Amino acid sequence: AEEGTILPFQADISDPAQVEKLFQDIEKHFNTNPTGLVANAGVMEPMQKDVTKIENDILLRDFKTNAAGPFYCTKEFVKRASTKNGGSGGSIVCVSSISSESAQILAYGMSKAALEAMVSGLSKTLPLEGIRINTVQPGLIDTGLASPEILEVMSGVIPARRAGKPNEVAAAIEYFLSDQSQYCSGTKLRIAGGL
Repeated sequence: AEEGTILPFQADISDPAQVEKLFQDIEKHFNTNPTGLVANAGVMEPMQKDVTKIENDILLRDFKTNAAGPFYCTKEFVKRASTKNGGSGGSIVCVSSISSESAQILAYGMSKAALEAMVSGLSKTLPLEGIRINTVQPGLIDTGLASPEILEVMSGVIPARRAGKPNEVAAAIEYFLSDQSQYCSGTKLRIAGGL
């Protein structure tokens, strides 16, 4: 992979005004339109399967960050990258979760399913504007957020018998951002050790 410069920019992606300013700041700093977007911010409530115990504010927070946030980022990216708007095209990668299909963590899973619905719909229209959009769907990844006990228990049900590594997800994201994925749009790549 090529080396580059990493600069921090901060925004609450659940707020469309902050997302718009974020893209303006990035554009101003680099003096060019972006060609890639990775929508990977997310929030998750504690594991809760009982619908009667999920608080409304938790449900709304998950949807605002996990579904609306990537929508706002995609909207701002397309404004700048679309060949229809004078951009050079590009690639969007949305980070979802296998919870979108199992909803073991209900509000989180529902919000990730909404994200995947957005990707599915846009994968039919954005290629006409020179933009690909795809999804990476991780399972249990050892990011340091889960306790060693949870990793051990969960690894017992994963066919690969281990949690994934962040670099395994990063490699999939890198592929979708690269020119090697020119013919991919609407592709969902599951990285879940066989789940």
